Amino acid sequence: MELYYEDGAKMRDKKKAKIRLTVIAVISAAIFLSSFMFLFFSFQKTGEGSYSVELLPRILSALLIALSVFVWIKKDEVVYDYDYILVNGEIKIVKVINEKRRRLKYDIKPSQISKVGRYDSESFKRLAANPKIKPAAATPNKNYDDPDSLYYIAFSGKDKTEIVILECKYEFIYNLMKFLNKSVLESEFK
Repeated sequence: MELYYEDGAKMRDKKKAKIRLTVIAVISAAIFLSSFMFLFFSFQKTGEGSYSVELLPRILSALLIALSVFVWIKKDEVVYDYDYILVNGEIKIVKVINEKRRRLKYDIKPSQISKVGRYDSESFKRLAANPKIKPAAATPNKNYDDPDSLYYIAFSGKDKTEIVILECKYEFIYNLMKFLNKSVLESEFK
């Protein structure tokens, strides 16, 4: 049986995120320019032809330049969405950064999945209470206003069990269950 199903979680407050993106870009550019100018003009020649040694301000300026370049590169990751792709039981969770780039976050095979259910259920709370397991949110919206659209998938990762929280439609979970054993579905799931 061939099945392809795609769902996604969009950022609810993209306008505020884009404003934050602009503020980060402006501050980063200002820090870069001011630090570069300070570093450039700190190499003033003295009367004997040697450069004056003010090592600490130069090091700080170089660090600020490096930091501002790093922030400039990472600034686009403030605005992101998630796509959930189900192909024959295999889940691909993709982070869509600023509607331009896509980064594969998880590639989960049906054989790896140990539990599927609602985010606000007792079985999720029991799994999340384990200190070795830290749930990862694969949703751009950090405040979970609508718990009916939040589900979790517990699966065996690289060395340990991992939990990922999805903000998807019920149809995504329904289509996923076509490829899984019914015992994987939590008992409280309705």
